[in-house]
This record gives sequence, structure tokens and C-alpha cells, in this order.
Amino acid sequence: MIHYIKRVGFLHHHLHLGGAEQVSYNTAELFASWGIHSTFIALTHEPKEFMPPSGDLDDIWLLPEGCDLLDRVCIEGLIECIKTCQLDILFVCSSSPSVPLGVREATGCRLVFWSHVQPFWEYTHLLERKKLRRHKSILKWLEWQTIGRLKYQILSKFKAENRRINLEQIKFYDRFIVLCPEYKEQFVKVLGLDRVTVDKIIPIYNTIDLVPNPPLDKAKEIVFVGRLDPLQKRVDRLLEVWSKVQYQLPDWELKIYGNGRDLEHLQRMAQALKLERLHFCGYISDTSSVYQTASILCLTSTFEGWPMVMAEAINYGVVPLVFDCCAGMQGILGANDSCGVRIRPFDLGQYADTLVALCRDEGRLERMRLAALERRRLFTREVNDERWARLLQDLS
Repeated sequence: MIHYIKRVGFLHHHLHLGGAEQVSYNTAELFASWGIHSTFIALTHEPKEFMPPSGDLDDIWLLPEGCDLLDRVCIEGLIECIKTCQLDILFVCSSSPSVPLGVREATGCRLVFWSHVQPFWEYTHLLERKKLRRHKSILKWLEWQTIGRLKYQILSKFKAENRRINLEQIKFYDRFIVLCPEYKEQFVKVLGLDRVTVDKIIPIYNTIDLVPNPPLDKAKEIVFVGRLDPLQKRVDRLLEVWSKVQYQLPDWELKIYGNGRDLEHLQRMAQALKLERLHFCGYISDTSSVYQTASILCLTSTFEGWPMVMAEAINYGVVPLVFDCCAGMQGILGANDSCGVRIRPFDLGQYADTLVALCRDEGRLERMRLAALERRRLFTREVNDERWARLLQDLS
């Protein structure tokens, strides 16, 4: 059924340890089992963080250094790659609305956009950038307080342009992959898509390999795992929460795993707040050791897509505590929050109270761990086999 597709490519900005890259890796493993060759294409590559999974059936192609993804120089390099590697399908795994003009005409390659974020995330990201700038000077703060909110929240020019770009993008690509059915519904509702365009949008869950017999005897550890990003991940919120609860939880520790541009700011913040039992643990290549002992995973993100760290956490019986900032949160945890807790965005007081209550109720934690081990079965790789087979057949 799928033997007509022989070679595919996964286009990323950077090949490093990240959720989108991990999902491409997992998909390449599936494709390899079907005899399909995968080429990972990017601007940069961190060999210590990312290597292809299957040897002869996978390789890496780096685009010209110093260019922006999908500018003219990049497009030329991409066309060369597709022709040289004889790719049948290119999966564009970018977070931004990228349209590789001229690639289809020059190569005949089918093009699939793979969105790893929630719909229309760009507007939220812009607001966060503006909010962050207000802390840099009195003038920036005054600008935000007076015209900033009016300009970026009430006026809809950016929203309208963002919607236009998303509509153009969906129409351009042969298929458009989203992370869950709710995101497809959101695109359909906001953009008013016709039937032909609606059928291009394909929900495909991110998946995990089930860990056999994960330990349920957990330590009193609360963890964050991910990039230290001041706009999206907002670990500063977690530090504020810890400042509220650290003395109520004297036996517990908070461990931050990850690197990023917000690290120095967070370290200064921790000193200013006099945070105790807080550890910045840096980058870790194998997160399984983290989940083996952790009790609770805390995310305080402004926006997400389908956080792989949450799926990985429940795979080990770790209980997630998150802001309900996107449909992906409910998709992973379920509507009844049986294996994790979603908090109203962005109520730090409620978050702190819930964290204390969870830590003090070992019986509830144990029930949620067991529920997590049941919930994780919804995200095994096999759930997508039929979807992938049908997509590849349609594009053959």
C-alpha cells in the first residue's frame, strides 16, 4: 500500500534535543520499518543531542550556513537536496508559516507542513514579546500601559494578517498535519475553510514507546524539563510559585532540567527570591533518569502544542501540573484530569495551592500515577500507523 514512497525528508530549523525533532525521529523509525529512507534537513546540527535513528535508512543534510530557513539561498539548497536525495515527500517541521515557493515546480516533490504548535500561536508570541520589553525601561513600560495594550490586543491588524498567512499556507501545501482534532476544528472555525481545504488538514498525535514497569516509588521531586525560553516556557512563573510554597513543602525539591537564553535571568531571580532546594540541573540527554524518580512535572507555559514532556512524564507515572493554555493539554491529560491537573491560565495562586495539595496527598498522587499509566496507552506509535499509511498512499 505504501511502497510507492521510497524517500522522505524532514525539514527543521535546527537538529537538537527538542519535541519536534524527537517526533520526526520517532516517525523516521516507523518509516524505516516500512523500508522508507528519511533525510533530516536543517540549518544547524548538534550531534550530541540528535542523531538519525536507523543508520543506512537515515541521513542528515545541512543547508547553507547563515541563511534564514526558506529564503532564496535556502530554497536553492533545499531544491538541490531534494533532487540529490530523490525525495518523494518533504515534511516542513517549522513553527513559522513557511511556504517554500518554487520547490514543488522544480522537483515534483509533495510538500507537507507539520505544525507542532497550537493554531495562531504567533499572536500570543507577539504579545509576550511586547510584555517582555516593558520591563527594560520606564519608557517601554509607559508605552505598554498607554498604547501597547490597545495596539496589540484591541486592534486586529496583526490577527487578520496572521489568519491570511495561515490560510495561504494550508492552501499551498499538499497536506497540513496538526497535533489533535481540536486544532483542526479551530482552523476550520476561524478560517472558514471550504471542503477541499478542510480535507488537507490531518490530525496526527505525537506518540511514545511504552516504558515497561516504570517505578512508582517516587522521590519528593518536582521537575521542569525543556528549553528555558522567556516567551513561551515562562519558567519564571514556576520560580514565583516555588517562592510561595517552598516553606510549606520542606521535604520537597524543585529541579530545572534544560538550557536556554533565560538561564541567567532565572538564576538571578532565584537568588533575589532566596529560593531553597531549587536546582538548575542543565541539559540532560537521557530524560528517563529524571522521570524515574520525579513525582510531579510542572509546566507554566504561555502556549504549547502537544508537549512531548507531558506524554513522556505520564509514561513513567509522573503527574503533570500545567496551565490549561491549549487544547493539547486536555488531549494528553483527558477531560477529567485523572492523571494530571490543568490550572486556569495564568493563576499563580491557584497553581501554588494545587501544588501544595498534591504534594501533601500521597494517596491522590498514587491514584494519578496509576491513571497516567493507563492514559499513556492512547499514545503508542501504533495508533498512528493507519493514519500514516493512508497519508502516504494519498500522496503516492
